Amino acid sequence: MADAITHFQETILRAESMLNGSFAILDGFNKLQKEKGEPEYTYNTLNEASDMGRFSIVLAVASMDDYFTRKYAEILVKALKKRGVSAKFTAMLEDAGLDIAGALELVSMERPYRRIRSIAQEYYRNYTTQSTHKIDSLYETIGCKNLSKHIERRSKRKTLITSVTQLVKRRHNIVHAGDLSRTGKLQSIDTKTVKRIADVKLFVNCANTHIDDFMKQKVNK
Repeated sequence: MADAITHFQETILRAESMLNGSFAILDGFNKLQKEKGEPEYTYNTLNEASDMGRFSIVLAVASMDDYFTRKYAEILVKALKKRGVSAKFTAMLEDAGLDIAGALELVSMERPYRRIRSIAQEYYRNYTTQSTHKIDSLYETIGCKNLSKHIERRSKRKTLITSVTQLVKRRHNIVHAGDLSRTGKLQSIDTKTVKRIADVKLFVNCANTHIDDFMKQKVNK
């Protein structure tokens, strides 16, 4: 089975291809407009192009969401064995319904960590990691604190979190409101917005490096 970063790279590539396709469609339509001597379209006046841009945003954010939950599942058991169970992780297990009887049952199991991972995965099955706050909260349960800030520092982009956050908000409006304003008007979308997809890619790649380095750190016990 492919790892989390491989799944991300495959999906973000689809988003990038969709975005590039939107510009190609715009160019193709405008060539026809020139031949007919008619005004050219812009990215916003040609819905065939701009809607592909909107979908590329949805796909890019989905790839980020999927990455962080997959990566968490990948490293969970190793992190617990290496660093122990934190108070935040214990609270999560309690919220997931692991009572004293369940904890005692774990002691007698041949592979208790497998059971713990199953509980955690089931608990976080519908957990969305689209906001940096949610990402940070998830990884803090295994001792990886302030993940988003560390990612931004690694990227050497002081506005990376802001850029990714803005794209996530735009994704929400596209998915939940068809990218319409409160008055029902389709909102314009410029190339600066869709090109934030590159920032999602940078954010996840830096995250993967940081998480892997975190897992390699020696733990003083």
